[in-house]
Amino acid sequence: MIIRPAKNSDCEHLAIMHVNYFPSSTISNFGINFVKILYENFVKSNENFLFVAEEGSEILAFISGSIDLSTFQKKFIKKNFFIVLISLLPKIFDWRLVLQAVEVLFYGQKTTQIKLPKAEMTSLVVEEKHQRKGLGTKLFMEAVDWFKRNEINEFRFAVGKNLIDAQKFYEHLGCEKMLILERAKNKKSLIYVYKF
Repeated sequence: MIIRPAKNSDCEHLAIMHVNYFPSSTISNFGINFVKILYENFVKSNENFLFVAEEGSEILAFISGSIDLSTFQKKFIKKNFFIVLISLLPKIFDWRLVLQAVEVLFYGQKTTQIKLPKAEMTSLVVEEKHQRKGLGTKLFMEAVDWFKRNEINEFRFAVGKNLIDAQKFYEHLGCEKMLILERAKNKKSLIYVYKF
């Protein structure tokens, strides 16, 4: 098993994994193509990371993050305005989804007002059949090393309030639960910070 930076050719598979493991997330609601383009932009950016754990040609897991997610989101929307617009058009009449999209855009700004780090781990997905084998920990530590190389000594991330196993995993790694954030109506996330 190796851990390596993701390539553009991985992004469709990663998007499918993302949508499968986070089906109710706002980003997943925009569809696989939108998530694929988002991850392609992660691959191209020096301010973000996207690593995969791979065995042979099979991707087992991935992790992503950003030095400053709010800044990345603004650049992403500006650079991909028409793609974002096309992704939103079919959903424009679903006011709940539109509200969620606005919340996602301003999430980084809301949390930075309460003194959380700007740096953020955005996703960690391990295929179910490969869970509990240490892959999540290895990818998490790869993210820590990436942040260190970029002179960052702490980062935040959100975990769904109902994801008890994930919460235990992060707490076992030494992550500190900072607050509960209501990101969308009846969708609460726990915000953790990891310091090193």
